[in-house]
Order: sequence, then C-alpha cells, then structure tokens
Amino acid sequence: MIHREILGREPPVGRRFGFVLLHGKKYSKSKGMGLSVQELLDLTPPPLIKYRLFKPDLDENKEFDPTGNNLIRLYDEYNHAADLYEKGRTHRAEDKMALAYSLSTDRRRWRVDFADLLVTYQIYQDWETVTERLGDAEGIDYLRKYVENWVDQQFLPEEYVFKLGGERVEALAKELSEFKDRLNDSMTDQQVHDLVYSLAQEQGLKPPDLFKALYRSLISKEYGPRLGRLVNALGVAKVKQMLTQLYA
Repeated sequence: MIHREILGREPPVGRRFGFVLLHGKKYSKSKGMGLSVQELLDLTPPPLIKYRLFKPDLDENKEFDPTGNNLIRLYDEYNHAADLYEKGRTHRAEDKMALAYSLSTDRRRWRVDFADLLVTYQIYQDWETVTERLGDAEGIDYLRKYVENWVDQQFLPEEYVFKLGGERVEALAKELSEFKDRLNDSMTDQQVHDLVYSLAQEQGLKPPDLFKALYRSLISKEYGPRLGRLVNALGVAKVKQMLTQLYA
C-alpha cells in the first residue's frame, strides 16, 4: 500500500531465504532440533559458518552439521576456497567457493589442515608440541578452543578416537617388519599409503588386511585416521621404533 499510494509504484517481490537444516530438518531449539547460536559458535569458527551459509544461493536450504566427518570436509573445502581466492584463478565451477570465502572473513586466520590438527592433538595432547610439529602458530591458537570443545563433546569421528600403543600381529610379522624397513622420512602421506598397497601386492595379501595389522600395531584398533596422516603425525622415527619393538 505504501509503495502504491505514496511512491506510486509496485512493491518489490519479497526474497525467499532458505532454512538451515540438520539431518534434513530445520533448526528449531523449541523442538529440540539443532544447536543454539552459542553452541554453534563454541564448536565452529565464525568464518566457517559464514562460508557455509554464503556458498549456496540465498534461497537454497543449507545443511549444517558440525559433527564428525561433515565438519572435517567443510574445513578442507574452506581451506581450498581460501587457496583459490588467494591465487586469483578459478574455474567457473569454483567461483562460488572463492566468493563465499571472500565474504566470510577479512583475512585468513588459519592454514593448518584440520584433520592433521586433530590427529596431532590426539597423539600429544599438548598444544606447544602440536604447534612445533605443524607450524601455523597463529592459526592453531585460533582453532584450539574449537578442537577442545569438539573433543570434549565427543563429536570426533570414531576413527580419530585412539591412544598410542599397539599389539603384535603374529600372522603378518614378516610383512610388518618389511614395511618398517621401507619407511623413510621423505615419504608424503600418499606415499605411505601407496607403500602399503605395493607391499600387499608383492606378498599376495589383501591391502585391507595389511592396513588393519598396521593400525593394530600402532593404536590397537583395526582402523583409524588415514594411515599416512597418522604416520607423519607420529613421525617416521617413532613409527619405526614402535614397530621395531613388536617386530625386531
């Protein structure tokens, strides 16, 4: 009415905004669905929340689940988007990622890989040691409270819940000793992974069986974080020491 009678024009069409969803349902604290704003801020850095909300079109619903591997994947995507923005070169499909990143923050606050941060913290439980191993002191100091809250509220994926200390796997003792001997400091995460596959192929084993034996030897579980990430977080020297004690 105001637009027609006073301004003499048709009113603008109202914009429809999407909802924030958890497991396909709208966040609603009155119905016990989702988290409060404060709970979200205790678990997730504001730039990450803003990136997730800005990336889709405004009228799309946004699934936001700050638990388990969902959040780890979001951290990975955010770091990738930050890289794209800083390089200034994107393909058309990546434009939204770079734009969403630019809207989410005034500057990049961390560069450390979140999964590396989780694994290293689980191993050492000491932020000074974590920083020494990963670098990015400013970024780790910024993220540490979110990691601690995430761990305290048991949002870690099961594969990231572990303690050091393994057991001898007698059936594969020879192969595990061979893995130890071939491991070296120059290997990347992927090269460690590839070593398991190539060794399994040489010995006529199924790769999953060798992976399980290595996890049991290091953390007494049959699965854990990506093996290359775990080995490099521990340090090759430490892994060799642990395997030598079991398979000398």
